[in-house]
This record gives sequence, structure tokens and C-alpha cells, in this order.
Amino acid sequence: MIGMKSKLLCLHGFAGSSDDFGFLADDFDIIAPNLDELVSLEFEELKHRILIDHCNDQEVDVLGYSFGGRLAARLKIAAPSQIKHTIICSSHMGHKKVPQARIDLERSIVSKLDSMDKEDFFTFWNALDLFRYDEKSYGSNASLDILKLYFTNYGQSIQPYLIDDLMKLKNEITFVFGLKDKKYCDYANESLIGFNLEFISSGHRILQNQEAILDLLKVLL
Repeated sequence: MIGMKSKLLCLHGFAGSSDDFGFLADDFDIIAPNLDELVSLEFEELKHRILIDHCNDQEVDVLGYSFGGRLAARLKIAAPSQIKHTIICSSHMGHKKVPQARIDLERSIVSKLDSMDKEDFFTFWNALDLFRYDEKSYGSNASLDILKLYFTNYGQSIQPYLIDDLMKLKNEITFVFGLKDKKYCDYANESLIGFNLEFISSGHRILQNQEAILDLLKVLL
């Protein structure tokens, strides 16, 4: 149909929301589930809720940021015929052997979510070196118990290693990283060899460079 927008499933990160993708609505038919409502579910049920309930079992392209990028990758592997081009932003695809430092970090974050109030937690969170080049800080309307589930149910340290399965689908996947995000740029150049990599001017919170993300999507999709 002339003028029909392509469907774009958008998956936000920890402490994000569907509002993070509002800047894309003029150019794409946005499907942006609130992942705070889904992280209590096991992956098979979460997959069903997103692909069947939200996407009506229709083919979609996917844009995922951070936690949402890992989720986008898992959905692409699980449903490659329904998920078309997958754009994964500022996201890690898991470890063959998880470093103890990563396990300790996630345990520390969960401990802080248990012991701090929300204001103090986000003061700690936004001060992490990972976010030093981002223009805006994050908060969340979710309860601390919900935020904790992002790590206890879907933390990077307990997620499967995805690179081998993604390599089989590499022509339909683009990874995007912020040039100021040295930690993840190093990861991309060392661990994502053979994939399509794009780098834009931003820190880790790559969706803050809305113009660059929109321009890239128009090229890819």
C-alpha cells in the first residue's frame, strides 16, 4: 500500500521506556512494548507476548538498545522468519565463560536495588563510568523490585552466548555503537568480527543521538 510505514519493534533498555522511541513515529509504525511488564516472565512466554500479542505474528524489523538489544538478538535467533532486519545498539552478546567480575557487578547492582531508595540508586547508576559521555541521566517509574528482575532474570551474566547463532544470520543484523563508548567499541572490534558494525557520535546511551539513529534506520530499512 502506498505510504504504508514499515513496522518497527522497539525494545528499550534497563530503566528505559517505550517513550524512548517516540522520535521514530513519523517514519515507522512503532511497536514498543513496556518491558517492565514482561521481565518477570521466562523467555518463551516473553517471546510469545512480544511476537504474538504485540506484533500480531506479523513480520517486523527490530531496534533494540542495551538490554533490549540482547532481547532483540534472542528473538531473531528464535524467530528468524518473523524478525527481519535486527539493529542492536550498545549491547553485549554474552560470554562463553562469564568473567567473575561481571557476576560480581550484577550481584552488587542487585544488592543496591535491595538496600537503596530509588533516588539514591539512580544517583549511583547514572554516575557509572559507562555513562560519562551521555547528555541525559535516566530514571524510571518502575518499582525497585521490577528493576531488579532485569538482572536476576535477564542479566548479561546469566544470558546465553549468542554470537555463534547470530553469525548464521549476520546479513540481517547490524550492530551500532557510540564512538565515545570505548568499552563497547573495543568489545565490538574484538568480538563481533564479520558482523556489520556501525559507529555514531554518542556515548553508551545511543538513542540520545536521535538524528543519527533515524538516518541510519532510513538507510538500513
